[in-house]
Amino acid sequence: MDAPHHPVPDRKADWPRIQKDAAIATGNEHTIKLAYACLKESEAYQDATYMGFALREIDIPAPFV
Repeated sequence: MDAPHHPVPDRKADWPRIQKDAAIATGNEHTIKLAYACLKESEAYQDATYMGFALREIDIPAPFV
């Protein structure tokens, strides 16, 4: 059976808040690293979709963590 699909959160945030107030606050090493990787991908490709991915991971952490 497929895992449920979780849409990318549709909300505005900035990277400093995502990194400090959200990802680091989770205390989850995977979430912190994934949020940082999303920041770097967003900078490299000028694509805001990566911010949504970071927010989704903070809201709904990957089940393998």
